[in-house]
Amino acid sequence: MKTNALLLAVLMGAAACTRAADTATTSTAPPTNTSTTVAEASTTTAQAPGIEELSPELQAELSELIATTEELRGLDFVDPPQINVVTPDELEALVREGIEEDTEFVDVDQALFRTLGLLDDETDLMSLYTDVLGEQVAGFYDTDTLEMVVPMRSEGFSALERSTIVHELTHALADQHFGIGDIYDELIDGERYDEASAFQAVVEGDAVQTELSYLRGLSIDEQREVIEESLAVDSSALDSAPRFLQESLLFPYVSGQVFVERLQNLGGREAVDAAYSDRPVSTEQILTPEDYGRDQPVVISLLDVALDGYQRSYGSVWGELSFELMFNQILGGRPEAAEGWGGDRYDLFFDGTDVALVLVYQGDSEQDTTELEQALIEYHEAVLGAAPDAGGVFTADDYAFVSREGAELRWVVASDPSAGATLTAALSQ
Repeated sequence: MKTNALLLAVLMGAAACTRAADTATTSTAPPTNTSTTVAEASTTTAQAPGIEELSPELQAELSELIATTEELRGLDFVDPPQINVVTPDELEALVREGIEEDTEFVDVDQALFRTLGLLDDETDLMSLYTDVLGEQVAGFYDTDTLEMVVPMRSEGFSALERSTIVHELTHALADQHFGIGDIYDELIDGERYDEASAFQAVVEGDAVQTELSYLRGLSIDEQREVIEESLAVDSSALDSAPRFLQESLLFPYVSGQVFVERLQNLGGREAVDAAYSDRPVSTEQILTPEDYGRDQPVVISLLDVALDGYQRSYGSVWGELSFELMFNQILGGRPEAAEGWGGDRYDLFFDGTDVALVLVYQGDSEQDTTELEQALIEYHEAVLGAAPDAGGVFTADDYAFVSREGAELRWVVASDPSAGATLTAALSQ
């Protein structure tokens, strides 16, 4: 669970405005730096592995941040959190190492994104991931090692680094109380990717909400320091990345925070705690928080299709978020089409070079399915530079098929037109 440095500057705009307007009111400021707070927390932090080599001043500062996070989040650590303080270069190396270890489907995804027109042929997806995340991750909590990794750029923690520590401490708290690592692994292993994205939004939204509470309690000068430090982060790789990647990285933080804030306003911290067990089951429920617990996805049966010469790489639910990201980048947005999502199921095939996607979709209503059909037609016209024939087939260097029958829609995309035609024929049977 990673903290995005540039995102903090965006969030701090709201935090600074709130603090400036409410200085005379009761705030959610962290406990003051009293000897009692530090002394009580020092017992916990002294047992935490990884900080023994730090100065007593820094250990005391970490103790205060632990106590502050517990107070703001309303949970206490069951065990002392493990903290690994590293240099910025070491942090970047760890992030890159983690990305490079998870390369199982990167070739498949690269082929798919290129076929969908989301990634140009010259861009290497693995390099893009490592460049963007390498420059943007301000710290992370590792659910496998149960270790927080935070940077320190000088002799002491900066304002931005302290807010990052609060964010990652919130992850560590949530993992001890709710087992976020086990839940996420279960969702990924079960190919429940849209549901995993929704859960990630809960996890990151919770941490951002706690972090914002911390930031609102800072002085104006301290808030300004966080903003200035955030804006000084090199964001050239992120700025040049495709829009769909930028928005997918921001989704769990921005949409997740809105989702968590609504829960907290309705039911306090207990409602946020409950979302870890009674989890949102789709990105739709994050994008439209009012749908949480109400608008359940339509279950589409597993597809019974195969493609000679290809291996099934994976299959899951595409989800409202994926359609939104596509339409935002290629069409400048089609919210009416993405928001009508009711449920879907897809399979992805790969032969080492070519990729093929087959998906069955159902909107909340027949009108919603019609709107998605029209958006997909416009999408492929823009990407392929061709109009569909009477049967809904686009034929160019790549292949696409879009066909609706009532509230159900069938969608095929392939980098090899013959493979696309085979999948389209299989769907009709």
